[in-house]
Amino acid sequence: MGKEKGKNEKESFLNEVKPTIQDIVEGFFRENNSEELVKILVGTTDGEGKVKESLLEEFISRLKGGLSFTKVRKYYEQFLSIYEEAFREHPGKKKDDGPLPAEILVKLYLLKSHVVYDEARERSKEFAAFKEFINSLILKVNTFKALEKAKNLFEAFIGYAKAKLD
Repeated sequence: MGKEKGKNEKESFLNEVKPTIQDIVEGFFRENNSEELVKILVGTTDGEGKVKESLLEEFISRLKGGLSFTKVRKYYEQFLSIYEEAFREHPGKKKDDGPLPAEILVKLYLLKSHVVYDEARERSKEFAAFKEFINSLILKVNTFKALEKAKNLFEAFIGYAKAKLD
């Protein structure tokens, strides 16, 4: 009975955060989206001039307690290594819409599988939500330009995660 309750709680939490994950990832990758980027990365003000947290900050705040900054940083380091390899082997491609080489895509998908493995070990709803974020992010990456955008979003995630998860 306890396992079932935990599973239902995780599914319920994922259903709550998936729209936010989608708004963050889809909005970040959309072209000509300066207003959306402000909402995702900086936040907005309400009618009384109070600053509201950005979508990314709100999402990361919900991960506290079931996700450690150390784990997130580990995945960011792996992602950064793949990113650096891609541009070391193909300099000058950051703004290129050309497809990523298969070996880079394979490494990104392996990173995704590492997150899935750890999520199975951790079994927290917060880690499951992080897995959804990483899956959504990696599925958007198929060009050099998209890899650059993904790195920037993951970098912003790390910046907020340091403050929110520690």
